Amino acid sequence: MLGIKGYVEAKRKRDMLWLLQSIKDTVYQFDKVKPSKLSSDDALERILKFHQGNLELAEFHKTFVNYIKVYEENTGYFSVTSKDILQLQKDLKDKGLSTDDYNLQFTEGIQDLRDHAVGIAFLKRADKSKYLELQNNLQSYQDINLVPMPFFLTSSPHDVIAGTDCNINENWICYRCGCPGHKSFGCPKSDAEAATSLAAA
Repeated sequence: MLGIKGYVEAKRKRDMLWLLQSIKDTVYQFDKVKPSKLSSDDALERILKFHQGNLELAEFHKTFVNYIKVYEENTGYFSVTSKDILQLQKDLKDKGLSTDDYNLQFTEGIQDLRDHAVGIAFLKRADKSKYLELQNNLQSYQDINLVPMPFFLTSSPHDVIAGTDCNINENWICYRCGCPGHKSFGCPKSDAEAATSLAAA
Protein backbone atom coordinates (compact mmCIF):
# COMPACT_ATOMS: atom_id res chain seq x y z
CA MET A 1 0.00 0.00 0.00
CA LEU A 2 2.96 2.32 0.55
CA GLY A 3 3.47 2.32 -3.23
CA ILE A 4 0.03 3.76 -3.95
CA LYS A 5 0.03 7.37 -5.10
CA GLY A 6 -1.59 9.64 -2.52
CA TYR A 7 -0.79 7.42 0.46
CA VAL A 8 -0.50 9.27 3.75
CA GLU A 9 -0.25 7.99 7.31
CA ALA A 10 -3.58 9.51 8.33
CA LYS A 11 -5.46 7.69 5.60
CA ARG A 12 -3.86 4.39 6.49
CA LYS A 13 -5.02 4.75 10.11
CA ARG A 14 -8.39 6.44 9.77
CA ASP A 15 -9.96 6.01 6.35
CA MET A 16 -11.08 2.42 5.86
CA LEU A 17 -13.00 3.25 2.67
CA TRP A 18 -9.85 4.70 1.12
CA LEU A 19 -7.94 1.58 2.12
CA LEU A 20 -10.54 -0.75 0.61
CA GLN A 21 -10.67 1.26 -2.62
CA SER A 22 -6.88 1.25 -2.85
CA ILE A 23 -6.81 -2.51 -2.40
CA LYS A 24 -9.34 -2.86 -5.22
CA ASP A 25 -7.29 -0.52 -7.43
CA THR A 26 -4.19 -2.57 -6.72
CA VAL A 27 -5.96 -5.75 -7.82
CA TYR A 28 -7.18 -4.17 -11.07
CA GLN A 29 -4.02 -2.19 -11.86
CA PHE A 30 -1.03 -4.44 -11.35
CA ASP A 31 1.28 -1.97 -13.08
CA LYS A 32 1.31 0.14 -9.91
CA VAL A 33 3.06 -2.56 -7.92
CA LYS A 34 4.90 -4.78 -10.43
CA PRO A 35 6.24 -4.70 -14.02
CA SER A 36 3.53 -4.70 -16.68
CA LYS A 37 4.75 -7.88 -18.42
CA LEU A 38 4.83 -9.78 -15.15
CA SER A 39 1.38 -8.61 -14.10
CA SER A 40 -0.07 -9.56 -17.49
CA ASP A 41 1.39 -13.04 -17.21
CA ASP A 42 0.07 -13.42 -13.65
CA ALA A 43 -3.41 -12.36 -14.79
CA LEU A 44 -3.34 -14.80 -17.71
CA GLU A 45 -2.25 -17.59 -15.36
CA ARG A 46 -5.28 -16.96 -13.16
CA ILE A 47 -7.59 -17.27 -16.17
CA LEU A 48 -5.91 -20.46 -17.39
CA LYS A 49 -6.18 -22.14 -13.99
CA PHE A 50 -9.71 -20.99 -13.19
CA HIS A 51 -12.64 -23.43 -13.41
CA GLN A 52 -16.17 -23.37 -12.10
CA GLY A 53 -15.69 -26.15 -9.57
CA ASN A 54 -18.33 -25.84 -6.85
CA LEU A 55 -19.21 -22.23 -7.66
CA GLU A 56 -22.79 -21.34 -8.53
CA LEU A 57 -23.23 -20.10 -12.10
CA ALA A 58 -23.69 -16.46 -11.05
CA GLU A 59 -20.58 -16.44 -8.84
CA PHE A 60 -18.55 -18.25 -11.50
CA HIS A 61 -19.60 -15.66 -14.08
CA LYS A 62 -18.76 -12.71 -11.81
CA THR A 63 -15.34 -14.08 -10.87
CA PHE A 64 -14.47 -14.90 -14.47
CA VAL A 65 -15.41 -11.39 -15.63
CA ASN A 66 -13.19 -9.91 -12.91
CA TYR A 67 -10.23 -12.02 -14.04
CA ILE A 68 -10.75 -10.89 -17.63
CA LYS A 69 -10.86 -7.22 -16.55
CA VAL A 70 -7.59 -7.59 -14.64
CA TYR A 71 -5.93 -9.17 -17.67
CA GLU A 72 -7.20 -6.51 -20.07
CA GLU A 73 -6.03 -3.68 -17.81
CA ASN A 74 -2.47 -4.08 -19.12
CA THR A 75 -2.85 -6.27 -22.17
CA GLY A 76 -5.79 -4.94 -24.15
CA TYR A 77 -8.56 -7.00 -25.74
CA PHE A 78 -8.60 -10.59 -24.53
CA SER A 79 -7.37 -13.11 -27.12
CA VAL A 80 -7.41 -10.70 -30.10
CA THR A 81 -4.24 -11.44 -32.09
CA SER A 82 -2.37 -9.42 -34.68
CA LYS A 83 -3.53 -12.00 -37.24
CA ASP A 84 -7.15 -11.32 -36.28
CA ILE A 85 -6.62 -7.58 -36.69
CA LEU A 86 -4.95 -7.92 -40.09
CA GLN A 87 -7.76 -10.15 -41.36
CA LEU A 88 -10.39 -7.72 -40.10
CA GLN A 89 -8.61 -4.80 -41.75
CA LYS A 90 -8.44 -6.71 -45.03
CA ASP A 91 -12.13 -7.65 -44.90
CA LEU A 92 -13.18 -4.06 -44.23
CA LYS A 93 -10.86 -2.63 -46.86
CA ASP A 94 -12.43 -4.90 -49.47
CA LYS A 95 -15.83 -3.35 -48.68
CA GLY A 96 -14.73 0.12 -49.81
CA LEU A 97 -16.20 1.85 -46.76
CA SER A 98 -15.99 5.52 -45.89
CA THR A 99 -13.49 6.45 -43.17
CA ASP A 100 -16.21 6.86 -40.55
CA ASP A 101 -17.89 3.57 -41.43
CA TYR A 102 -14.53 1.81 -41.51
CA ASN A 103 -13.57 3.08 -38.06
CA LEU A 104 -16.96 2.13 -36.63
CA GLN A 105 -16.98 -1.37 -38.10
CA PHE A 106 -13.36 -1.92 -37.10
CA THR A 107 -14.12 -1.03 -33.47
CA GLU A 108 -17.21 -3.24 -33.46
CA GLY A 109 -15.31 -6.05 -35.17
CA ILE A 110 -12.54 -6.02 -32.57
CA GLN A 111 -15.14 -6.08 -29.79
CA ASP A 112 -16.91 -9.01 -31.45
CA LEU A 113 -13.63 -10.94 -31.70
CA ARG A 114 -12.97 -10.29 -28.03
CA ASP A 115 -16.48 -11.28 -26.93
CA HIS A 116 -16.31 -14.41 -29.06
CA ALA A 117 -13.06 -15.46 -27.38
CA VAL A 118 -14.32 -14.64 -23.88
CA GLY A 119 -17.50 -16.64 -24.44
CA ILE A 120 -15.52 -19.69 -25.54
CA ALA A 121 -13.13 -19.36 -22.59
CA PHE A 122 -16.09 -19.08 -20.21
CA LEU A 123 -17.74 -22.20 -21.59
CA LYS A 124 -14.51 -24.23 -21.50
CA ARG A 125 -14.10 -23.49 -17.80
CA ALA A 126 -17.66 -24.42 -16.83
CA ASP A 127 -18.48 -27.53 -14.79
CA LYS A 128 -17.61 -30.59 -16.91
CA SER A 129 -20.08 -32.82 -15.11
CA LYS A 130 -22.95 -30.65 -16.40
CA TYR A 131 -21.70 -29.11 -19.62
CA LEU A 132 -19.33 -31.66 -21.15
CA GLU A 133 -21.38 -32.11 -24.34
CA LEU A 134 -21.31 -28.37 -25.05
CA GLN A 135 -17.58 -28.29 -24.38
CA ASN A 136 -17.03 -31.22 -26.73
CA ASN A 137 -18.88 -29.29 -29.44
CA LEU A 138 -16.10 -26.71 -29.31
CA GLN A 139 -13.52 -29.40 -30.04
CA SER A 140 -15.41 -31.07 -32.90
CA TYR A 141 -15.70 -28.10 -35.25
CA GLN A 142 -12.86 -27.32 -37.64
CA ASP A 143 -14.10 -23.73 -37.94
CA ILE A 144 -14.83 -22.37 -34.48
CA ASN A 145 -17.07 -19.70 -36.03
CA LEU A 146 -19.52 -22.42 -37.11
CA VAL A 147 -20.19 -23.80 -33.62
CA PRO A 148 -24.01 -23.48 -33.27
CA MET A 149 -24.18 -21.50 -30.03
CA PRO A 150 -23.90 -17.86 -29.00
CA PHE A 151 -20.43 -16.82 -27.85
CA PHE A 152 -20.91 -13.38 -26.39
CA LEU A 153 -20.29 -13.05 -22.69
CA THR A 154 -23.77 -11.68 -22.03
CA SER A 155 -25.22 -14.81 -23.65
CA SER A 156 -22.70 -17.47 -22.66
CA PRO A 157 -23.99 -18.00 -19.10
CA HIS A 158 -27.23 -19.27 -20.62
CA ASP A 159 -25.35 -21.79 -22.75
CA VAL A 160 -24.15 -23.55 -19.61
CA ILE A 161 -27.33 -23.62 -17.56
CA ALA A 162 -28.15 -27.02 -16.11
CA GLY A 163 -31.31 -28.53 -17.51
CA THR A 164 -31.12 -27.24 -21.07
CA ASP A 165 -29.84 -30.66 -22.22
CA CYS A 166 -27.73 -28.94 -24.86
CA ASN A 167 -30.88 -27.74 -26.65
CA ILE A 168 -29.37 -24.42 -27.66
CA ASN A 169 -29.40 -22.14 -30.65
CA GLU A 170 -28.37 -18.50 -30.96
CA ASN A 171 -31.74 -17.66 -32.56
CA TRP A 172 -33.86 -19.09 -29.74
CA ILE A 173 -35.31 -16.84 -27.06
CA CYS A 174 -36.57 -18.42 -23.86
CA TYR A 175 -40.12 -17.22 -23.12
CA ARG A 176 -39.68 -17.99 -19.44
CA CYS A 177 -36.58 -15.89 -18.67
CA GLY A 178 -36.22 -13.90 -21.91
CA CYS A 179 -32.65 -15.05 -22.45
CA PRO A 180 -31.13 -16.18 -25.76
CA GLY A 181 -29.75 -19.62 -26.48
CA HIS A 182 -32.29 -22.09 -25.08
CA LYS A 183 -36.01 -22.92 -25.06
CA SER A 184 -38.41 -22.35 -22.21
CA PHE A 185 -39.13 -26.05 -21.56
CA GLY A 186 -35.50 -26.52 -20.48
CA CYS A 187 -35.03 -23.30 -18.52
CA PRO A 188 -33.96 -23.47 -14.87
CA LYS A 189 -35.38 -20.04 -14.10
CA SER A 190 -33.48 -19.15 -10.93
CA ASP A 191 -30.03 -19.62 -12.46
CA ALA A 192 -31.10 -17.86 -15.63
CA GLU A 193 -32.27 -14.82 -13.68
CA ALA A 194 -29.02 -14.65 -11.71
CA ALA A 195 -26.91 -14.88 -14.84
CA THR A 196 -29.02 -12.30 -16.65
CA SER A 197 -28.63 -9.81 -13.81
CA LEU A 198 -24.87 -10.19 -13.82
CA ALA A 199 -24.64 -9.97 -17.60
CA ALA A 200 -26.75 -6.80 -17.65
CA ALA A 201 -24.59 -5.26 -14.90
